[in-house]
Amino acid sequence: MVDCFVAKTQKGRRFFWNIEANVGLNSPNRPDDVQLVQFGFFASQFVPDAEPEEKVAYARVVPGVPYTARPDDPLSQAIDTFEKLRGGPRDGHVSVIKGTGLITPTMAFMMIALSNAMQMLSRDDFPRIDKHARCPLLLADKVQAFFIA
Repeated sequence: MVDCFVAKTQKGRRFFWNIEANVGLNSPNRPDDVQLVQFGFFASQFVPDAEPEEKVAYARVVPGVPYTARPDDPLSQAIDTFEKLRGGPRDGHVSVIKGTGLITPTMAFMMIALSNAMQMLSRDDFPRIDKHARCPLLLADKVQAFFIA
């Protein structure tokens, strides 16, 4: 099931969405995790300082479309573009955030960037991403269950 964590930052506590299992090539690709990652990439196309190549790749990701886990799938291509432009391992998948979320001083888990993009897109509703019109139904159900339970 889609998960989250709260981190203490210099600006106070921050909420981040997380996945339960890796998403991408050679990964479990749980449907709710896939939809969360898809929604994160969808949101990332609107990040103001994203490179043009990123915006094009991320705009091809449609939240809720079944993921094939093939290299030519738009989600696989978005993951590859992110890894190519931002550095770090080019393993073709989005990893579960564990521990502090930091790998090196210059790179953090991809889910942190995706969660930040979702926050920018959702604005006042974040972390209730289920309220966004493009949030897929399965993901919306998981988010609602998280806050209602």
